[in-house]
Amino acid sequence: MSRITVQDPWSPKYVQPYYFEMFGKQIGDPEIRALWCKACFYAGNALRLWNQAVELKIAFLAACSLKSSHKTFLLGEHLAESGLEAALRSLAKDIITVDISSQALSKLLASPASLHWDFDMLDKLPDASIDRIILFDAASHIANWPAFAKQVNRVLRDNGRVIVAEAPLGGKEFFEAFRLDGHLEAHALRILAGLGIKEADLPKTSAASLKVIFKPYLAWSRAHSWQGMYLFYGQKGQKDSIHSLSFQENTKEVAAFLTERTFRIAWDFMTTAEKAAFDDVVGDAEKQFKWGRATFLAGGLRLMGDLSGDYIELMYENLKAKPGDKVFMLGELFAELGFLTELKRRKGEMAEIAATDVSVKARSYAKTGAIPQWDYDFADKYPDNYFDIAWIPQGVHHCADWNKFAPKLLRILKADGQVMMHECRIGGPEWWQGVKMSGFLKCVIEKIYLGPGRNKLSDRQFDVSPEMIAAAFGDSLRNTVSMAGKGWMVYWGYKR
Repeated sequence: MSRITVQDPWSPKYVQPYYFEMFGKQIGDPEIRALWCKACFYAGNALRLWNQAVELKIAFLAACSLKSSHKTFLLGEHLAESGLEAALRSLAKDIITVDISSQALSKLLASPASLHWDFDMLDKLPDASIDRIILFDAASHIANWPAFAKQVNRVLRDNGRVIVAEAPLGGKEFFEAFRLDGHLEAHALRILAGLGIKEADLPKTSAASLKVIFKPYLAWSRAHSWQGMYLFYGQKGQKDSIHSLSFQENTKEVAAFLTERTFRIAWDFMTTAEKAAFDDVVGDAEKQFKWGRATFLAGGLRLMGDLSGDYIELMYENLKAKPGDKVFMLGELFAELGFLTELKRRKGEMAEIAATDVSVKARSYAKTGAIPQWDYDFADKYPDNYFDIAWIPQGVHHCADWNKFAPKLLRILKADGQVMMHECRIGGPEWWQGVKMSGFLKCVIEKIYLGPGRNKLSDRQFDVSPEMIAAAFGDSLRNTVSMAGKGWMVYWGYKR
């Protein structure tokens, strides 16, 4: 499929004036919007992910293999809030701690955001002076990993270890995940645009890349990962100690670090500093919900159309409307998405277009967070065998029961008349594959999708699949064609 470069996914091309009435004029303010995007991208995400990654934390502590005599250098974010610093201090007494949380937040809040910088924390340490160098949520911020790895090697003693535990700000899984689905891609690009950074600016460090970088310095190294989070560790100067990993003493501090906390969404894990920084946009559930809805809805369909225009072209190329036809048309955002204009331009003048735009009704649901589906009665007022075409562009998923509506649609359609549907699905297989692949992406999506009364992503799903459509029409259509991918669906057939 071809790709279209989107310069500004928050531009007036996508965010039409009526969205300001829905969500407030703040969504048009670049500075306030940037604050929302930065909060969505960052605030509470790492702590929310590590909260659930209990097995990875157990492996992390085992890889540290701390002894009370070890001189340890601990570097990272959220060292106190995560409970990691207390856990490690309960195992080893000589620990140098450098928490970069305030520096990371300060750079994120800059305009444009900055996610990584040069690290000089090890420069003043003597050669061969440290037994353990432990990084916790610091890897994404290191701009020059080869230089940093060289310093790690310099300060590590023989048989010393480097341990890197990371919930990446991006990562390979994130890039692969959001490309799977049109909605995910549009949301991700909007958040990055609000940060003022491009995809290429996101940290690319992974466990695999660290194995390559550290290969000249370590006798062995290993890595584990889970939903894009990873643990990398290795030892200097001793090749026969690869199996000397054992779980640390289960002190009360270690137990606290490993205990999973009950939560609803990543906002629950915001630190005091993050709450202060982002209070204006996400200080309460109402603000969080408003900005999530705006990111989801404000021009989203047009943005997704620009990103995946091939599916729209597939619809137009196979729409059999011709001059003089009578067309039943049902969908949303006809003016914004140009459906009526394109119908006339591509197919000529129709004898009649009975067009119903459900956008206003769908938006009334969206404001409350309710599932925007209802029984369709739009065909009831038309006579039998009246229309040549039944065209449903972006109106499929608002129908609560296609088993009821399909017969109604067939009734008003002439013999050999075409049914044509086009939809950017919400919660289809690719969408779920993406949010399950990348924990970081899941954090962002939860912030966008979940509002009051919605505690999990499955509460937000109302996908209508091609299989459901096919089952609703049964054998009443011939020559049916179904195309689905990247969250899009195009389906057509002809009345027998």
